[in-house]
Amino acid sequence: VVPDDQYGDYEKKLTERIEKATDEDKHQKLRHIKNNLRRSGMNSDDARSPYKYVTKKTVKKTVKDASKRVSANVRIGVVSDVVVFSCGGAAWEIRDAYQNPGTMSVLERCERLLAAIWERIKTSLKDRSLREIGSETIAILASALTAPLKMAKAAIERIVTILRRLWMDFVGGKIKSVSDLIAACLKAVVALSIVAVSAMLALKLQPLLSGVPGGEVLAAVIAAVVAGVMIVLANRSIDGVIQGLLSIFNAGAVAHRRREEIERICEEALPKLVEDRERLQALADSYFAERESLLGATFYDIQSASRSNDFNGFLKGLITINAAYGRLLPWASFEEFDEFMLDDDRSLKL
Repeated sequence: VVPDDQYGDYEKKLTERIEKATDEDKHQKLRHIKNNLRRSGMNSDDARSPYKYVTKKTVKKTVKDASKRVSANVRIGVVSDVVVFSCGGAAWEIRDAYQNPGTMSVLERCERLLAAIWERIKTSLKDRSLREIGSETIAILASALTAPLKMAKAAIERIVTILRRLWMDFVGGKIKSVSDLIAACLKAVVALSIVAVSAMLALKLQPLLSGVPGGEVLAAVIAAVVAGVMIVLANRSIDGVIQGLLSIFNAGAVAHRRREEIERICEEALPKLVEDRERLQALADSYFAERESLLGATFYDIQSASRSNDFNGFLKGLITINAAYGRLLPWASFEEFDEFMLDDDRSLKL
């Protein structure tokens, strides 16, 4: 058995030696060797690293077999799904045509049904492909891990079962995001590891508690309590790490969303602020115009009263000005002012 790239050289050399052989016995041996010359299925470089070649060949065969299984499962699933959907869609179109005659032609109904079937094919193909690829990937990883870890095969198979269920939940929409899927997978693996450690802890505690009544039960209870506390702490740590990583990676996205929210609030508030400012300006203009008109007329009346020595008119103007600013004079006429000034029991406060 010789490497494939050296098969021709070996065959050529054997042929030359057979032609040159003079001894009949040697001639027969060389011909026997040439007739039994076989290709090894690998070249000379692969022959120098047989482990690498076997590994590469095994990986290729594994991927090829997995691809065939994925293709077959997807094909069977999509066909069954589309057949059921097509029958249901055709029945629905027939019922709709019977209940709503004349709304659409037969050709239009066929086109609508074919379009719906095509969308169903794409959706089913995408979902089933993701599901089967994920399942096969997990199965391949599991087989790669179980090879060197024969003693942990049962635990790994259990982890694989949980991971497959989590993947199905993710594809089905029960797990909403990739971060939740990663956290759930880590929690499942850590929980199983802690359970295994707690079982070993219970075995270690049993000899120490052998002198205590119910020592085996007590050891199991202690191990279970320790496992429960460790699982809770591990889950919280995993959640904290995932959230921390997400906060780091999503800091830019959060800032961008915050900016968009602030811009939206400003865009909504700006027209109202402009409107309120215009209303305030109009109110101020109206107020000052009213005050200007009132004070101008009042000062004119005071000036006129001063010229004509009309003290009551002068006092009336002062009362009007004070009332405009929320003040009230204690006298309504000049007579009341004289009476106030002549009364010793009353005092003037400035």
